[in-house]
Amino acid sequence: MHRKNNKKWDKETWEKKKNMKMTGMRSATAAAKEQACHDEVEEMVVGLEEALLCKEEKQSQVFASEAIMRLS
Repeated sequence: MHRKNNKKWDKETWEKKKNMKMTGMRSATAAAKEQACHDEVEEMVVGLEEALLCKEEKQSQVFASEAIMRLS
């Protein structure tokens, strides 16, 4: 149920309250965007680390096979 507010707002108070609400909404939106960006960067870092590990593993396999070829 909605109760009617009997208090009469003057224009200045109304603008302050409206601006505070908008600022809160903006900061919440900015925080959400920042978190999404952080998550995206985290995913990219994990992906790069995995790619680097795969590359190192492949290189070590190549070095091992070259060493076996030399020993033979």
